[in-house]
Amino acid sequence: MDLLNTSLVLYLMVGAGIAVAVYLADGDGKTAEGRFRVLSAVPFWPLYVPLLLRPNTPTAENTEPVRRDSACFCHIPGRW
Repeated sequence: MDLLNTSLVLYLMVGAGIAVAVYLADGDGKTAEGRFRVLSAVPFWPLYVPLLLRPNTPTAENTEPVRRDSACFCHIPGRW
């Protein structure tokens, strides 16, 4: 029974750390949805780890338009 208690404490400590990471990553822990995500991250932390490790894709407002004159031509036929 001692091993079960130790494993449970370790599981909950990792879950609490993941919950803090979810709170910091989302930034909306004040809404009901944000609080639900943070509270559900403690028992279900293995489901939240891949979401925290995914790369952040830039949104449309953060990207700059690509200019045609600055495009890189990696291979032009007939020239090396």
